[in-house]
Amino acid sequence: MVEELLKKLIEIPSFSGEEKRIAEFVCNYLKNNGLKSKLLLGNNVYCEIGKGKKTLLLNSHLDTVPPSPSWTIDPFKAKEIKGRIYGLGVCDTKGSLAAMISAIINLNNSKEKLNGKVIFLATSNEEDGGENNPSGLEILVRNKKINYDEIVIGEPTDLNICIAQRGLVRLKVLVEGRAGHVALGGGINAIHQAAAEIKRLIRLKLNKKHKLLGLPTIQVTLISGGIKANVIPDRCEFTVHIRTTPNYPNNYLINLIKKKIRSKIKIESNQFFPKETDINEQIVKAAQKASPSAKITGFLAASDFAFVDKPGIILGAGNLEQAHSANEFVEISQLKKAVEIYKKIIKNFFTQDDKTLT
Repeated sequence: MVEELLKKLIEIPSFSGEEKRIAEFVCNYLKNNGLKSKLLLGNNVYCEIGKGKKTLLLNSHLDTVPPSPSWTIDPFKAKEIKGRIYGLGVCDTKGSLAAMISAIINLNNSKEKLNGKVIFLATSNEEDGGENNPSGLEILVRNKKINYDEIVIGEPTDLNICIAQRGLVRLKVLVEGRAGHVALGGGINAIHQAAAEIKRLIRLKLNKKHKLLGLPTIQVTLISGGIKANVIPDRCEFTVHIRTTPNYPNNYLINLIKKKIRSKIKIESNQFFPKETDINEQIVKAAQKASPSAKITGFLAASDFAFVDKPGIILGAGNLEQAHSANEFVEISQLKKAVEIYKKIIKNFFTQDDKTLT
């Protein structure tokens, strides 16, 4: 039962970089349920069912962020209350993980012929992945360790079909002034200069809305400056966090900001690019047939979808607002529905051609 599996997953701490225990559990759980599974390149679990050249990849990540101090229940003790399961990572994204595992076990037990191959991949380090610390899926895709035609990524989408995702850029702006005695008003105040730079960012006009992702967001999220209360600061740094769209790609916004900002800019992250799957791709049509009431929408957060080199969708149980929040939960009814939707997507993808899916 998917609920019981989810509860077991919650009770295994799996912060980014510490996924060994949960990876071994998932690998053994699949084996104990009649499937062949193995660990790939560390703490990534690989399993496949069916045979054929056409291959669908199902992916969900194993890791979670640490719990915030705001939790009022034990984040590692799954709790069922009024039709919900609470626990760390239950929404992002152990609910989708449990649903995908349950779906492939159910299909394998049913002995249905799929006319193709399903690869299930539970990967590591999604939450903490970066340019110098890539996620498991990024490594496997980049090194051509996984051959597949299209992909379903499990993230909290309220079971809606996300075919687009924002990109991510992080910049550090280094503002230089000149130190002086605060009483004399001499020098050049780097904090005041930084405030002026931030105003220039705020005034940027972006009006080309993407139909699924809206406008990009540009936010100053960290700032640091000054050495002492009575010294005019000669240095101030601030971080700019940007979520991009296909209408405003990463490098376009970086160059636009460089033209507006007069201080030095250091690019700290520029690896998550906006991505969009054509609505006519077979995986989208298979998902629409599996869940006709689901919305076609965009995923506003970042995920490993950025590193996928084939058509795909993001679809999973839970609401993105619950991700990384205290007392995170998922609706049990949605969790059960996710299992059925994943099964139907798989069968639709293999048993119907492009014409019958239109």
